[in-house]
Amino acid sequence: MDNIDRMHQIDAAWNGRDWDAYANLIAPDFQGWMNGDTTPHNKEEHIRRGQAYCVAMPSNQIASEPYLELFASADGSKTCSIATVTATDSRGLTTRATLAVICHWRGGQIQQQREFICGEPFLP
Repeated sequence: MDNIDRMHQIDAAWNGRDWDAYANLIAPDFQGWMNGDTTPHNKEEHIRRGQAYCVAMPSNQIASEPYLELFASADGSKTCSIATVTATDSRGLTTRATLAVICHWRGGQIQQQREFICGEPFLP
């Protein structure tokens, strides 16, 4: 299995809220940055943020079949995915945003990740 396949797996785990499968694809020494972060957060914080978002926006889904773009570096150690994220908020309004995720993989797990969101996918 290559890291492109693993990218599909982690997004499928997110969409299915399979937090064990999601966590298994993240390295123990993970460092992540989201829009505006100036310092990295760790694996536990990354999973906590994801779960909190899914509680606030339970219908959110990452459109990964197909991605808008998905590619790997020449050596396969880095991936970049660009996908549409949709959700319905508490007022019944559908929100839509573009999510770009750049991952550095080591040993089948994400060691570092940078996420960029264009649009308003979070709570209004």
